[in-house]
Amino acid sequence: MNMGDQIVVFKLDNNLFGLPVNSVNEIINIQNLSSIPNKPFYVDGITNLRGRVITVVNLRRRFGFKESNEAITEEKIILIQGTNIGFRVDVVEEIVVPEKDEILDPDEFQRDLTESFIWKLFRHNDGVVIVIDPEDIVHRSHLKTEGTNLADKINGEALRI
Repeated sequence: MNMGDQIVVFKLDNNLFGLPVNSVNEIINIQNLSSIPNKPFYVDGITNLRGRVITVVNLRRRFGFKESNEAITEEKIILIQGTNIGFRVDVVEEIVVPEKDEILDPDEFQRDLTESFIWKLFRHNDGVVIVIDPEDIVHRSHLKTEGTNLADKINGEALRI
């Protein structure tokens, strides 16, 4: 993370996370989702967005947080740039530009974590925002491997019609 980088801050289970703005294509409201058989536990399903089929990854599940018993009325899908994948989050808070003295080195926090998606950390208000690497999540979730992303397959079929 460099000085001046904008970060989309969102909540999952009352924890603050962030994505670099340049990795975000669009933020949309939750739409009707179609379930798909034999999907990974963290994939909610697929949705049609203006003729484009999007695979929706539930980051709450992907990160091992418990499902909320309460209805979350502000849930959003953050569409990841250059993919047909969206991340489902509880609430999108704001876009911030961390100051240099707020940025923390994540290496000391993730040495022993085998599946850490942490890219950077920064202090924000009274908390810490965990900036995640969207490409790492997509890659480790085996969603972007060519020919295996259901949304890519469906979109490819739609183009051949």
